[in-house]
Amino acid sequence: MHWNVVAPFIDNVEGRNVTWLTPYVPGNHQFSCIRRPGRELNWHEKAAPETSYAEWKTLWQQSRAAVETVQGGVITVLPQLAALVGMQKSLTFQKFPIVSWWFNTNLYRGHKRWLSQAAMQSINRFVVHNSCEAKAYSRWLGVPVERFKFVPLQAPLHPITETEDTESPFVLAVGSAYRDYPLLFEAVKRLGFRTIVVSGPRVMQGMDIPSMVETPFGVKKPEIISLLQRARLVVTPMTTEGLTAGTAAIVEALTMGCPIIATNRSGVEDYIRDGETGLYVRPHSLEDLTAAIDRLWHDPFLRAHLRKQARQYAQENLTDEAVGTALGQILNQVAEEAQEESNRKYYSLFPRTLL
Repeated sequence: MHWNVVAPFIDNVEGRNVTWLTPYVPGNHQFSCIRRPGRELNWHEKAAPETSYAEWKTLWQQSRAAVETVQGGVITVLPQLAALVGMQKSLTFQKFPIVSWWFNTNLYRGHKRWLSQAAMQSINRFVVHNSCEAKAYSRWLGVPVERFKFVPLQAPLHPITETEDTESPFVLAVGSAYRDYPLLFEAVKRLGFRTIVVSGPRVMQGMDIPSMVETPFGVKKPEIISLLQRARLVVTPMTTEGLTAGTAAIVEALTMGCPIIATNRSGVEDYIRDGETGLYVRPHSLEDLTAAIDRLWHDPFLRAHLRKQARQYAQENLTDEAVGTALGQILNQVAEEAQEESNRKYYSLFPRTLL
């Protein structure tokens, strides 16, 4: 089957690789990646967490191009595009399968929930990257839980070209959603360890940042990859708000083989095995977090063990090849279901006496 692919990062930035996972999908599927008008979006640098009117406009144009040129089905990445493609499918009375990849959203109430339910009833498969999301989104949208499929979130497996910075070691934290940075700041104040937090101005606004903490803004991906390799350890401190949090940051750290400490909250168990691919700490526990950072900072053997296990787990589960194979299996199933539905409608046109 042929699939149009729409994702916010498939844009008009010159020289960007826009093939996404398509080269890693086995089988006879064909793909066209539909570019989004405009340039790169930096989600962490946004002034507000909501999608702006201008962003909705460009995503609408991208989704419309996908629907107008559909030959088989559409793959969307992130829920905004799933909603827009589902809405246009309903408005145009077209019949084509939709696979929504990386379906991760807040459980809105009121009119936002009603609009989401109306727009996404026709989605054939929702791919979530935390197993706890399946039942929650099924109830929220009012669609069968069988339409949801857990697949680990992939990240590029970059070569390891740098080693831990031993002259000026540091703790690294990356990300924005539901982060408990005040707790981290209290922990590193006790310990006095140099710490770098890569987030956005919106997240840092109003916080009392200790002298040993650096908060650079506008850090690009190559710089983050370098920091992950040079960090002595990585901490992902989170609150218990929201359904899930920290998945992208944890996955990226695992692919770089980082010794990682993460808050034990919903969704984390899909990626971190305590003592093997990382360490857990209890939510909101300053004592837990301080002790875990101090232990990992001073134990090179534990750091080496976690580095090895994290990288191995990523190689086996989080690569483009591994996740592309999982996507191919989903596309095969959805294509078969679409063909069966088409056959049923075709044969229903004939009187039973002619069959």
